[in-house]
Amino acid sequence: MCQKSIIVFDQVESIPAEVIDAILPFTIYPAHKRAIFVFISNVGSSDISNIALEAWKAGRNRESLQYKEFEGPIKLAVQRSENEKCISKISTTWVLLL
Repeated sequence: MCQKSIIVFDQVESIPAEVIDAILPFTIYPAHKRAIFVFISNVGSSDISNIALEAWKAGRNRESLQYKEFEGPIKLAVQRSENEKCISKISTTWVLLL
């Protein structure tokens, strides 16, 4: 039997903010430490691809890419997305917990 449950939310940019408000408390409290919550979004995927492509054209390998190269473009993509509040709330909640 598995010790942890994995709960995946795909296309999180499409989930109404009210649903995220209802879900987030379950991801935070200690009673749910045996569960792993995964929030997946396509927001920023074209920006990620463009950064990786430009690095490849410059002769860099994938392993040389750093998170800081992606952080700004991804934040801008989130701000441009239709459900920016939903994605930002998830990101902010987990950044504060880490």
